[in-house]
Amino acid sequence: MVFNAGTNAKAGVGLDLYRIFFGRVFSRGFKHEFGAGLGVHAFNIKVFIEGDVLVNGGGFEFERRAVSAVIPLPNIGAWYYFTPSTKLALIARVDWFGITIGDYSANLWDLAPGIKYQVFKNIGLGFDYRYFLFKTSVDTNDWDGNFRMNFSGPLISINANF
Repeated sequence: MVFNAGTNAKAGVGLDLYRIFFGRVFSRGFKHEFGAGLGVHAFNIKVFIEGDVLVNGGGFEFERRAVSAVIPLPNIGAWYYFTPSTKLALIARVDWFGITIGDYSANLWDLAPGIKYQVFKNIGLGFDYRYFLFKTSVDTNDWDGNFRMNFSGPLISINANF
């Protein structure tokens, strides 16, 4: 098969991330709270490739192939809240998971420091910084490769409490 001029291909990846966490408070005071627990980060990874192909002297074909998979990863995590006043809270949260089984390994870090401010009785604003890293690798005779995904940046939120 010969691909002629005008052939193109496009590929993409999509990710939905869900976090479920169950924790327990170990220390609580007038201005602080510390807790830890267990959770799951569930990844719904979607990959596609599509293209317009001009083949063998001018025939035109369009193909799109897609696949998706849900990957649940357990994790341990902890949080700490410090409230210097009734309207202001400084927070920190970390989740971690790492495992190696034979030729396969996975690692996850989810860090979120931030600040929350209670503007009104039932409405608050938050500004967090989020750092997320997910790595997997395979080292076998048939395939040696890895996948690394990370993102980081600010997160602004509006909180409602009743």
